Amino acid sequence: MKSIKAKILVSMLLVVLVGSILIGVITALLNASGIDTLMAKTVGPAAQMAANAVQWRMDNYWTALQEAAASDIFQELDPDAPELVPVRDDIAMRNGFLYTGKMDADGFSSTGYNYAEEEYFQKCKESMKPYISDIMNDGEQMIFLLEVPIIVEGKSAYDSGRNRFWQL
Repeated sequence: MKSIKAKILVSMLLVVLVGSILIGVITALLNASGIDTLMAKTVGPAAQMAANAVQWRMDNYWTALQEAAASDIFQELDPDAPELVPVRDDIAMRNGFLYTGKMDADGFSSTGYNYAEEEYFQKCKESMKPYISDIMNDGEQMIFLLEVPIIVEGKSAYDSGRNRFWQL
């Protein structure tokens, strides 16, 4: 038979163990609830601020490209015209673009590369609306491409036979 000391010790250990488990569970539940509340109050507004900043920056990109696409020099010159180079470079530098260029409706670009098979080119050509590519890795960094069709006299340059597109 067990001694009274052993019985008391087992009872006390059982009470301490159950109490510790109960306190641990209650603490975990309260912490989870508090973290959810804190995240809802802080992360939501921070994410909205970041989304607004990205939207503002993207609007600036689109505006710069649409203004360039509306300019006479982009509407009239071929993608590989030497007169276009300083204008393209200036637009890239002023707006923080890695590169700006122009391509024709067949996908031929001022870089000499043919983008005809690229999804972003096909989507822009089909919709005749500005289009943004998925994020890609160019081997050095993550990038995306913006494309804006050149519109002449209310029609896309493609429809009017001029076959011009703008690409960032």
